[in-house]
Amino acid sequence: MLESESFVGEKERKTIEALVYTPASDAELFVGKVLASVLPSIALAWWPLILWVTPAFATLGMAVTVLISTRVITFMEAYQMSASLVVLVLALVVGQITGVLYLSVGVGLAAGLVLWAVDALLIWMGVRIFSRERLLSHL
Repeated sequence: MLESESFVGEKERKTIEALVYTPASDAELFVGKVLASVLPSIALAWWPLILWVTPAFATLGMAVTVLISTRVITFMEAYQMSASLVVLVLALVVGQITGVLYLSVGVGLAAGLVLWAVDALLIWMGVRIFSRERLLSHL
């Protein structure tokens, strides 16, 4: 939204002349307007998702995979069972791309909170059911 108002908004507010007469080059003006539009969206949308949701998904994948690894006999069995998590991530990506899902920042942060809660539960469960003796009994 901010980007659509960049230069035309200056014209409408009659502030374009002050902008045009600044000592900045044409490239600096254009790039400045682009950065003024893109940086807030990165700060408000991508960083929270990158720093909150992505680690939650990674922890989910690792916790499930380690939990599976304690229960199966072979590496390939654990690998194949944990690969089903990819379907969940792909479903979210496809849903977002097609417009079926709208993952706003608020929804993303809430989803991250749910994921972290699931992660904590999985780790707690894993610690409770983990047994060295059970691992050795499958040798």
